[in-house]
Amino acid sequence: MGARRGTACAGAIAVMLALSACAVGGDPRDRLRAVAKPGEVVAAELAMARAIREQGPIEGANDFAASDMTPAQIAGSATSVDGTQPRLILASCDGTLSVARGDWRGAGGVAGTYGTVWQRQPNGNYRWVARRFQGAPPSAEPGEFIATRVASCDNVAAIAPEGAVAGRGASEDGTLRWQTTDGANGSIAVDLWNGTSFDRLERP
Repeated sequence: MGARRGTACAGAIAVMLALSACAVGGDPRDRLRAVAKPGEVVAAELAMARAIREQGPIEGANDFAASDMTPAQIAGSATSVDGTQPRLILASCDGTLSVARGDWRGAGGVAGTYGTVWQRQPNGNYRWVARRFQGAPPSAEPGEFIATRVASCDNVAAIAPEGAVAGRGASEDGTLRWQTTDGANGSIAVDLWNGTSFDRLERP
C-alpha cells in the first residue's frame, strides 16, 4: 500500500510541476488564458480503464467517447484490450486537447502501447475522440507513475492555424496538434508547441 501511495504522490507532483511550467513567462494575457489541467485527463484515463475492466472494452470505452463518435469507431478502437495504464499526458496550453500515452494488455498475455486523444467538452468534461494501439513493447517505467508535459503558453499568436482534415486535429489555441496513422500498428503523432516551434512526438 505504501508503494502505491508513493507513486500516486509522485504523479500528483508531476502534474503540479507541469502546470507551473506552463504558467511561466510570456504575455500575461497568455497566462490568464492558460487553463491546462492534465490532472483531469489523468482522472478520465483511470476512470475509463476501470470501466473497461468492469464492463468490457467496448462498453467501457463507449462511456467516455465524444458524442459524435459512431458505434463502429468505438467498437473498432479496442476490441482486444482489457486493461490500460497511462504513462504520459501531453496537454495544450489552453487545456482544450490532451493526448494520453501508456501501456495496454489483452487476453493471452498480449501487450503494447497506446495513445488516446482527449477533447474538453463544453461542460468541462473530457471525452476521447481517437484511440490507437500498437504491438510495440510496453514501457519499462515501473508502478503507476504518470508524467505530464504541457505545451508552452508563450508566443501563441505566432502559430499558424491549420485547416480541418480527417484524422487530424488541434487544440483551440493551436499549441497541440495530433495526427493518426492507420493500419496494424496505427499510431498518434503529436506536435507540441515549445514557444518558438513544434516538437514532434511520434510514439505511440
